[in-house]
Amino acid sequence: MDIVRRRHCRKLLKKCLRVVTTALINDILEFIDESNEEKRIWVREWIKRRTVLGASENLLTELALEDPEEYRLCLRMTTENFEQLLYLV
Repeated sequence: MDIVRRRHCRKLLKKCLRVVTTALINDILEFIDESNEEKRIWVREWIKRRTVLGASENLLTELALEDPEEYRLCLRMTTENFEQLLYLV
């Protein structure tokens, strides 16, 4: 009788664990979906146009006109320095 009772308890425990695990997984998946919706992806205007203009076409000109700080970060020099080097070449 003791063996039958143990088997029944194990089956009941497994069933409870399945229910709790399934509930937790569903909650985690729901949380992940919600957090993905809340995220914003910030894209600079000149990057948005890459599908139309290509990845590098007019990149330097657009950067120099629209976002001089990003231009300086990408090239590690100002537009004036770049133009001066280009003139020397």
